[in-house]
Amino acid sequence: MADDSVGERLQAGLVAAFTRVFAALDDARVESRSGYTFLICPDLPLPQFNGVWAQRDGGAAVAELGAALSEVEGLGLPFWLQTRVGRHPLVEQEAARLGLGLTGQVSGMVAASADLMPSPPGGVGIEIERVADGERLGQALAVAEAGFETPAGTLAPLYTERLAATPGMVVYLGSLDGEPVSTALGCRCNDTVGIFNVATLPDHRGRGCGTALSARATGDGFARGARLALLQSSAEGASVYRRVGFDSIETYNLFTRG
Repeated sequence: MADDSVGERLQAGLVAAFTRVFAALDDARVESRSGYTFLICPDLPLPQFNGVWAQRDGGAAVAELGAALSEVEGLGLPFWLQTRVGRHPLVEQEAARLGLGLTGQVSGMVAASADLMPSPPGGVGIEIERVADGERLGQALAVAEAGFETPAGTLAPLYTERLAATPGMVVYLGSLDGEPVSTALGCRCNDTVGIFNVATLPDHRGRGCGTALSARATGDGFARGARLALLQSSAEGASVYRRVGFDSIETYNLFTRG
């Protein structure tokens, strides 16, 4: 699967999913500019929701990089410049000139329906439901923030009834013996489904809960017409998605101020 066409579908699918999510948030923007994608999301002051994704090397992606990042910084928002390893050397040179440094990497992962494991390991006894009302969304939020170790309220914009009602969006909540322990988001746009915010309470990790929710969100997306599932993962989380059937096809460099 690791050919350029699938890599481009991964890129386009990520942009489509973020565009869908941002449409349900106040003052959020995803703009496809010449050679790069520009993101602003004041409600989510986290670098993964603000900054620049390089799409091509050279040209406007280089010439406009400083101004684009200054626009984000002018709003007091943290940001990332995201490049694809080996594909954007000129953008990365300009990033260094602007004083940005490499802060980490994430993997771009994809799966087709034929790649899915028939019965992913783990998750025994977990009850998975789609949630859309305020109380259950609040439980999913609490699990996500505990799982990602973010301050209370940071991720609240992603767990509103407005966002849950957005076409293609699904919030999943997994429970063991009635206790919410894991969550995930699915976002289907045309023929792709993005899997995001897979999180499990620390005391319940290692039991396959994240694998089970990822498999459910992916399978639901395919059942509703998606032909490719996609996500970005840290090195620590990639094994969860490989157990579902995902394969790493891209590595992204993340740059920010030192």
